[in-house]
Amino acid sequence: MIISKKIVSSINSDINIFLIEANSFLLDELKRNYSDITDKNIYIDNIAITDTEDKEIELYLFDSHGHSSLMNRRTLSYKSVLKCNSCKLEKYLLEKYLLDKNIIDIEVLYLDCEGLDLKILNSLDLNKYNIQQIFFEYWPHENDDINKKFNTTNNDLNDFIEKYKNTYNIEQIVIEDMVSYKMTKILF
Repeated sequence: MIISKKIVSSINSDINIFLIEANSFLLDELKRNYSDITDKNIYIDNIAITDTEDKEIELYLFDSHGHSSLMNRRTLSYKSVLKCNSCKLEKYLLEKYLLDKNIIDIEVLYLDCEGLDLKILNSLDLNKYNIQQIFFEYWPHENDDINKKFNTTNNDLNDFIEKYKNTYNIEQIVIEDMVSYKMTKILF
């Protein structure tokens, strides 16, 4: 949340900000964190963005600090894991969400989807949208999903980079000890 707030605050134009959070327990905190940004229209939606069109999906809650994921994870970076509780929530494909909100021009798309970022980006044809910058995490643990629904591999990452290397400058960055990528649209 802190990194994305820095990005939001740095944008100088009067724009719409859409924040999507699947974990309803974090909504009040999210509203508080962004309440001091008054020069932008901020919308918060309690939905899950995924790469498939199933109607409902389970959200796994791992601890009292808000760590949650659509994956029932095998590996976790934090030590205390409570028994996974699950709840049903509405889910969207990113493309459907953007179409429903009539969003075509995007200054910054920042994904922090606990291991699903690459799958979600692959479900979207980036060439249909005018996205200036994209930030996403890459979850490096293959076979992390116990239910085997959302696994990604290094080959998936390499294929994605290869697909968009002529449209975006793609650089690896480290944000809070997590391997992340920054994509900046190449202006022709």
